[in-house]
Amino acid sequence: MLRIWLLLSLWASSFSSYADWTTYTPKELMDMEVHLVSMGPSHDLFTSGGHTLLRIVDPATNSDLMYNWGAFSAEDPLFLWSFMRGTSQYYLIVEPTVPTLQNDVTAYPRDVFQDRVNLTLLQKKKLLQEIQTWIEHPAYQYHIWSKNCSTLVSELLDHATNGGISRQLQGKKATVTYRELWMTYFGSWPILAVAADFLLNGKADPALTQWDLRFTPLLFRQHLQSLFAIEDTGAISTQPLLSNTIQLYQHPVPYGVGERGYQVLLVFFTCLALLGLAAKKLRQHRLAYASLAIAKTLWGLFSFAVSTAILAISLISTREYFYFSAVLWVFWPLDLFFIGGKGSEKRQQIQSYLVRLHLIGWVGLGICYATGLVQQSLIHIGLYMIPISALIFLQHAYIRSDLESSPRLR
Repeated sequence: MLRIWLLLSLWASSFSSYADWTTYTPKELMDMEVHLVSMGPSHDLFTSGGHTLLRIVDPATNSDLMYNWGAFSAEDPLFLWSFMRGTSQYYLIVEPTVPTLQNDVTAYPRDVFQDRVNLTLLQKKKLLQEIQTWIEHPAYQYHIWSKNCSTLVSELLDHATNGGISRQLQGKKATVTYRELWMTYFGSWPILAVAADFLLNGKADPALTQWDLRFTPLLFRQHLQSLFAIEDTGAISTQPLLSNTIQLYQHPVPYGVGERGYQVLLVFFTCLALLGLAAKKLRQHRLAYASLAIAKTLWGLFSFAVSTAILAISLISTREYFYFSAVLWVFWPLDLFFIGGKGSEKRQQIQSYLVRLHLIGWVGLGICYATGLVQQSLIHIGLYMIPISALIFLQHAYIRSDLESSPRLR
């Protein structure tokens, strides 16, 4: 598949390179149209964030081409490993707009918008020169936030306008974080949404600017719609940056709403706590003990799985937002001590001490946050402490007293 993409790229690029762009007359540059094509999410996982393309209609060469920085090799046996580590290779592919766009929306139905980008003749020249460099060297290392189809298009347009776009968007604060956007992208896949919520570290929590959000195709388009065109001198024009808006295809697929991990845990452990309280009220000591045993066992297994995953991904991934999630302060492999039956008095004491260590870890995390050593949201992490707090309540509020007063349960 990669070979096919590269062959298509070389074939299609000949349409734009056989007539040297640097020799175009002002009239030819004026007639050339540059369009931003923005796609919404589709139902497949890799289309959940949307997509951005550049479309260039060039009457001088009678060509209508799509410039797509989203090509990758699905045949690479190590693709998933590379993607997880953050070292996957993506490519620019240049294809005729027809039938490429039609085939895309047939395979991945979604909303597709086209906006004409109003650039000066000099800005078009700079854009074409940068695109020609990409055609000669089409490979790049993909990054979901800083280097994807949308960020590369945004940086090409920003370079063409001498930084005019970034200057305007960097001063505008956004109301979302990377974490919230990630949860939105993968909201239709609850397991991924919960896993991401555990794995993301503090780099996913700071407030963003509208320029930071250029990695999201529809948000980037929305922000560009609020801007005016930029003159060659850097002055702001009275003409909008985007115009001639057309919706090429209409098939709205809403972003998902991912459940956060602590919501799942909170509901589950609340049910176990209510079961234990009801059992105690009815003097069903064995049922009350069973609810605690289930809670401890499942929490131990879950905690072990999460902490192991965080450690492993921190070691193998090059993605900076996966380096040491502070959630690791909450999930420890030592929670396997929770697993087991009634156990001895000494084992019960060890389990109680281990729970207290979690609380000490929480206090230590608060100190690290106050001193600036940890940037991750304390509210986000604190809510993960609720299940452990519930275990402490179950352990000390009624189960231990029932065990001490009921020798047959010891």
